[in-house]
Amino acid sequence: MRRAAGGFTLVELIVALVLLGILGSVGASRFFDAQNYRARGWRDDVLVTSRYARAVAVAARASKVRLTLTASQVRAELAADCTTVSSVTAIRSPGGGGDLVSDAPSGVVLSVVGQSLPLVVCFDGLGRPLQASTAAGVPFAAALQLRLSSQGLDLPLTIEAETGYIHP
Repeated sequence: MRRAAGGFTLVELIVALVLLGILGSVGASRFFDAQNYRARGWRDDVLVTSRYARAVAVAARASKVRLTLTASQVRAELAADCTTVSSVTAIRSPGGGGDLVSDAPSGVVLSVVGQSLPLVVCFDGLGRPLQASTAAGVPFAAALQLRLSSQGLDLPLTIEAETGYIHP
């Protein structure tokens, strides 16, 4: 008596390969979308820039460090007070690559919930964020909610009102 050989038929193998090809083409297009990687990279860059600006303010104890947020750029500067525009000094990048500025890649936009841009956030000697409405600055009533958006991808960042802690 002859036993049936175990295995797959040619039709089953072809169907499996066609299904794998379809799944692979859909998955690969999503996996290799570089725009999402650029957006996440800029979110990390904004996070590091903001944290470094806050750290400089804490290290300087009394100096005001301004973080200027626009839809396509984040810039850190030293200023005499929160409203000074003329006598600002750019904070140097810790890597020695120039000023501490982070530019958005094309297609990525920064917004702040409940605030209009450009927005100037000052950090005091304790690292607390202050509104740049007066020379001394006014504490924010609530945490700042930053959003980096790109092709349906929404990446949040939060600057806590009381402590200035910046986190995703």
